[in-house]
Amino acid sequence: MHERFHGLDHAIERARAYAKAGADMIFIEAPQTVEELRKVAKSVNVPTMANMVEGGKTPLVSVQELETMGFKVVVFSGSAQK
Repeated sequence: MHERFHGLDHAIERARAYAKAGADMIFIEAPQTVEELRKVAKSVNVPTMANMVEGGKTPLVSVQELETMGFKVVVFSGSAQK
């Protein structure tokens, strides 16, 4: 494992610490499955953000499904580059 990559569970632990410290929103980079997206959205008690990038590591999911999962903000950062 690369020394700077600790996995999703470690990222969620850090996200919870930031939320406890007063973060208004949490973004965890590149969940790689729909189940990981669900886990991120359910893991903290502050709003979460998803980043939908065509060709990225995170599977593309509809805004409606992301909302159902619990995400409050969704960005389509790659779409503006076309």
